Amino acid sequence: MTSHAQKPRAWLLTFKNATERVTDEDVWLDLPDPTLASFREIAGPDWLIPEIGNRHTVRRADSDGWEIVFLPAGSSTPYATQKSAEAWVGESRPGPDVGFSLIEIALQGVRILRAERRIVVIGSEDWSIRKGVAQFEWLNDQLRQLESRIFKRWKPIEDDVRSLYASHARPLSHPKVGEAATEATLARNWLVRAESVLDRPDLITPPLARRIFLELSLRSEMATRLRAAERAVENSVAFYEHAFSWVSERQYAHKSLVVEFGIFIAILLEIALQLWELLR
Repeated sequence: MTSHAQKPRAWLLTFKNATERVTDEDVWLDLPDPTLASFREIAGPDWLIPEIGNRHTVRRADSDGWEIVFLPAGSSTPYATQKSAEAWVGESRPGPDVGFSLIEIALQGVRILRAERRIVVIGSEDWSIRKGVAQFEWLNDQLRQLESRIFKRWKPIEDDVRSLYASHARPLSHPKVGEAATEATLARNWLVRAESVLDRPDLITPPLARRIFLELSLRSEMATRLRAAERAVENSVAFYEHAFSWVSERQYAHKSLVVEFGIFIAILLEIALQLWELLR
């Protein structure tokens, strides 16, 4: 990792898959998928410019990224600047699907303030700090997206239940049920891999990155949210597996009935031909 003097810096954190080009500012994440955390240096907020003092303006991060500001610890960063950093993080208001807002942790001489899409790190610049933050943000963002999909799927699932069991309702189609079953099963598989991060935090290295990830996960109730998502997904998987079997059996029965009816018609025609031959 490239060495820099201890000075205020700012990055835009984004994520990319392992097949893309790796730069010196990229950080490999350990689990659950091979992912690169990309740190692109950007100009900091206005309150990082000494001439402006404590005034700061609201900057919006890229919709697909997280703004991370690093401030050196101690006298290198004036107290007023640290307070401005806290105010800047506080301006990031969580959306309706985010269950927590501002998180603050302190360990090993590092202080981290985290809100939705905005993070301030006060301490000694270390790539392992960025890795711990990135590991959490990636997993948290993936989980948040899954939670949003679960919330949006409750009503369609209820409609599908009524369609499956109500005789007057429109029957479910085989492709629709298969697609829903596939989506739910893939979500369950992802949850299993995501839980492995919390089950085996020792796989996250170095230790400082692990501690930062675990502290942020604890404060955001990551384990509880994963279990809640798992219960919802398991319910969906169970229903759509049953629905897929039921629809498949119904289609098979329909096809069998058509074949049997065709055989019956063929037999009747054969009998009719034999009678015609006898009576001719």
